[in-house]
Amino acid sequence: MRYWGVLLVFLFGCNSKNTELPPADLIEKDLLIETIIDLEIMEAYYEQVHKRPKVYRKTLDSASNQILREKGLDKNQMESTLAYYSNTPDSLYQLYEAALDTINNMVNFNKNKNQ
Repeated sequence: MRYWGVLLVFLFGCNSKNTELPPADLIEKDLLIETIIDLEIMEAYYEQVHKRPKVYRKTLDSASNQILREKGLDKNQMESTLAYYSNTPDSLYQLYEAALDTINNMVNFNKNKNQ
């Protein structure tokens, strides 16, 4: 997911020790993983259909905000949560690994179902 991926590349440059207090609006891990999954799948769809980010960037931002709203979240809350977890890259890695494992399981399930 390029939109959030760029944010993560920037955030991974932060310290590896989390000395910050969690933000008051920290997203619970299970909800964060679920949100990452939805955002990743949506971005993959837009990338596959439109090919060029310039074509779908505004639509992607709008769709991302809609996903966040449906989950009772907002962009600032997502960014502050990712910034908090970026202070311990291992934690952020584990969150994304869980999300990507789930996506891979979904893909494999659909492949097996269609065979």
